[in-house]
Amino acid sequence: MGLGQEARGTHTFSHPWRFDGDGAAYRLAAEAHRIRLAHLFDPLLAVHTSLVEPLPHQITAVYEAMLPRQPLRFLLADDPGAGKTIMAGLLMKELMVRGDLRRGQLLCRITRHFLLLTATPHNGKEE
Repeated sequence: MGLGQEARGTHTFSHPWRFDGDGAAYRLAAEAHRIRLAHLFDPLLAVHTSLVEPLPHQITAVYEAMLPRQPLRFLLADDPGAGKTIMAGLLMKELMVRGDLRRGQLLCRITRHFLLLTATPHNGKEE
């Protein structure tokens, strides 16, 4: 007998429907699942859940130019005050919510006004 045949049918439930579980744990699990799928219902989730109000060019850059492209490495270079940090933050937050980014690195060099964003995808392999 293989492992699948041994595992099948060895565990029987005396009560298939039980309602004495921990309600708080269920609510926490349900909320975590809802948050995990939130980006499917709100395509601008990072914008709507952040405390900043991005400008239209920042939203366009993040959602139309940066998110669709792979690999997840970008060099943002623009004039001072154009909102490079906000764009990088929105991109990182959106990737984290979608489960595509576990950790990221944001490097700022003040004298030349550029940001370098590197990301490690959720599978742990550097791209």
